[in-house]
Amino acid sequence: IAAVITAYEISDMDGVDLAKYVRHGSPQAYIPIIVVSGDVNSRMQNREFSSEITDCFDKSLGPEALSAFIRGYIRPDLSSG
Repeated sequence: IAAVITAYEISDMDGVDLAKYVRHGSPQAYIPIIVVSGDVNSRMQNREFSSEITDCFDKSLGPEALSAFIRGYIRPDLSSG
């Protein structure tokens, strides 16, 4: 697995629960787990993040910005230009 991209609210489980499942069940030492959400700012203000989640992305920034954001975790050598 190169990275896990999820939302906080998914149909069959909570995104934080998914992050915990992946983090504790993976044989890899480091997997970026990124949450895409429309309420990143309010969650940051309320400190509603889990230590299993690597980072969050505000989906209002659009798909091109999300692509660059993910690329920064998967291939940081390509994200600068």
